Amino acid sequence: MKKIWIFLLTSIISFTSTACGSENNVNPVQSFGNQINQQFAIKEFTKNGDWIYAIDELSSEKGNIVRFSLDNPMKQEIVYKAGGEPEYISVLDDWVYFVIREGSIGGNLYKIKKDGSKKTKLLNNVDFYILTEKAIYYDAKTGGVYAMSLDGSHKRKVLGKRYSLIGIDNKWISFIKGDEEESSGPYLKKLYGIGSEILIDPDLDCSAPFAVENNQIFFYRSYDDFETFSLIKKAINGKEIILTSVPCTNFGTLNKEGDWMFFSVGEKVYKVNVSGKSSKELFYQASDEVTSILLYNGDVLLSTVSGGGTYIKRDGTVIKL
Repeated sequence: MKKIWIFLLTSIISFTSTACGSENNVNPVQSFGNQINQQFAIKEFTKNGDWIYAIDELSSEKGNIVRFSLDNPMKQEIVYKAGGEPEYISVLDDWVYFVIREGSIGGNLYKIKKDGSKKTKLLNNVDFYILTEKAIYYDAKTGGVYAMSLDGSHKRKVLGKRYSLIGIDNKWISFIKGDEEESSGPYLKKLYGIGSEILIDPDLDCSAPFAVENNQIFFYRSYDDFETFSLIKKAINGKEIILTSVPCTNFGTLNKEGDWMFFSVGEKVYKVNVSGKSSKELFYQASDEVTSILLYNGDVLLSTVSGGGTYIKRDGTVIKL
């Protein structure tokens, strides 16, 4: 009996460390704010090292996954040749992960080497996924949120059937409850240990952008019949403060990195210090409505409704993609 119990204990430990990580080691590949913005992007981009990966939606070979360096963005390399509708690009080590949408039945999750070799199907019927350093969390088309190892093994249920995944911070998972006809949220819950579900804000729409970082939530709240929007910083289960307010009817998206919150209003991108000690300032004026803001160690990657992209380095250098 002792050998059997040792085997079972070893298997449980192996599953926990491989598929789930520990409470202090979830480490999503993309920040929470980047995860949210990739869901909203019209043309999808992601950054890995000095390379930008993108879904080509404009050329005659629509649907390719391409990559290009910031030094020469006009020279593109094809990572994946068009064969469906790719979504949600993530990059980890030598692999590029993506979903191929196949009609109303959901999508299939694949990974492929950066050189375009070894395309591997990991999962069928996926609505959305989030890549971490040790595991993949995903929405199953049949309902529920699951986790599995990077090779597709050790699947386990994280949340029940009427739950849908939004994003993952190091210790928190965010989700909505319900279905397409009736839903509520967004909520937060600790990934590990015992804890109740926390409603972020009763007035926050299920599809609205927000960010979670260091036990704080950043989101917007509308006033005056959507004539004014205020950016809110709120401690989880704690007090909140208004960072800034904007008179507008077309609030776009938001993202946070370090001490700065970036947000879009139509074609304009603003930034505000989350300490609340400074007023908002105009960061960039795009040529079209900004739909996505991705942040990478001080650099900013924007996507617009027309499908274009702009990369803005910390030194102010602007690169059109």
